[in-house]
Amino acid sequence: MDTTVDDEKVVNAEEALNVARTRHEQGDDAGALKMAEKSLRIRPTDAAQKLTDHIRKFGRASCRERV
Repeated sequence: MDTTVDDEKVVNAEEALNVARTRHEQGDDAGALKMAEKSLRIRPTDAAQKLTDHIRKFGRASCRERV
């Protein structure tokens, strides 16, 4: 997925979560957290909550531990 996607155009919870995962894997934790939280606002899921919690707890370089 293209990580340069305009955050405002992402309206689907699953799409937002996919962008969050990609950004997290690339080390962009701020961007990943923003999109994971957006996913939660659109439609709360366990997967989005788990990723959000993981980023908040471990921060940078936490993508080495698969969520």
